[in-house]
Amino acid sequence: MRFFEDIEIGAQREFGSFTFTADDIKRFAAQFDPQRFHLDEEEGRKSLFGGLAASGWHVAAVCMKLLVADGKRLTAEAVARGEKVAVWGPSPGFRELRWIKPVLAGDTGVPGLRFAPSGLRAHPPNMVSQLSR
Repeated sequence: MRFFEDIEIGAQREFGSFTFTADDIKRFAAQFDPQRFHLDEEEGRKSLFGGLAASGWHVAAVCMKLLVADGKRLTAEAVARGEKVAVWGPSPGFRELRWIKPVLAGDTGVPGLRFAPSGLRAHPPNMVSQLSR
């Protein structure tokens, strides 16, 4: 686990992958974002997306799941090496979230972070801020 002072500006980090199936997309949409292009293949094809599209909130939730799982993996590895580990805490949030390209059924996403100069902020000792652009 890296601490704030260990993060290099411009560094990039990928943290897993996830394939969005039609069933996953529909299940999430039915519960949290029941728009026609998330629920029905034909409606998705007729939409500006051109196919059954995952909700942006679904994509964001998957990214969070992968980020946390990767953080737990990195923490376990650091502990096994006898290293001091950073304390995970609440997210500092984000200022901007955009869905630039649709995620369609069958797509595999590989989320990641890039550490930007304006995104790094000091926190109390043992805390890490991972903000990206």
